[in-house]
Amino acid sequence: MTPKVQGRAVHKLVNRSTHPAVVVLEPWGGEYDIGPDQALDLVVEGNLDGRLEIEIEDNRLTIISDGPDLAITRDGKPIAAR
Repeated sequence: MTPKVQGRAVHKLVNRSTHPAVVVLEPWGGEYDIGPDQALDLVVEGNLDGRLEIEIEDNRLTIISDGPDLAITRDGKPIAAR
């Protein structure tokens, strides 16, 4: 059995549009607002062998994880889902 790769990665999400958007983390269902020209960090932690699926629809970015834990931070600080 191949060992799972454990670790942590941080990816910047930037809204370059002129409209507010929503980032949704699944399967948890957390929703995070991201305004025009704002940035959030997506923190991926745990089993990095797991897959992330990203869906873009209008002003909604859905990130679906089948393995690693996901969290959203701003300026290195966790923010709560709405």
